[in-house]
Amino acid sequence: MDNTLIAILFGHYLGDYLFQPRHMARRKIYSPWVCVMHCAIYTACTVLSLILWDVWTLSTLNTRTQEILIFSAFVFGSHYLIDKTSFFRSWMKFVLGEDLADYINLETRSKKSDRINVVRNTFNTITYVVLDNGAHIFLSLLMLEVLFG
Repeated sequence: MDNTLIAILFGHYLGDYLFQPRHMARRKIYSPWVCVMHCAIYTACTVLSLILWDVWTLSTLNTRTQEILIFSAFVFGSHYLIDKTSFFRSWMKFVLGEDLADYINLETRSKKSDRINVVRNTFNTITYVVLDNGAHIFLSLLMLEVLFG
């Protein structure tokens, strides 16, 4: 597997899971400052992963500083837009007509409908995670290709 893909996946894992506490994941939609903090951490994890996996060497850092800054700004900006607007949650609500938040409180439903809703909730959650993660990773790889060919 290419080091670039490994680095992007590793940076994504660090920034979106390991270094994003639950309160940050919940509040980033409502608080611009929390979202900015999360995106800064995510961007730093992505850039450091590219250095760690030898995608960018010291000579690259010295000679391609402008491209690295553009890449960092793009990663930060695209991540902010996707997370702050909760783009895929809104898209799923539009397409499926259901909000993921509808599945959080299942206590008022019957046992039979609970089982159906758990299956639907699992499907919708997996769909959301795949779309959201896929977009972040795809956009990072696309920008790397555009800037560094």
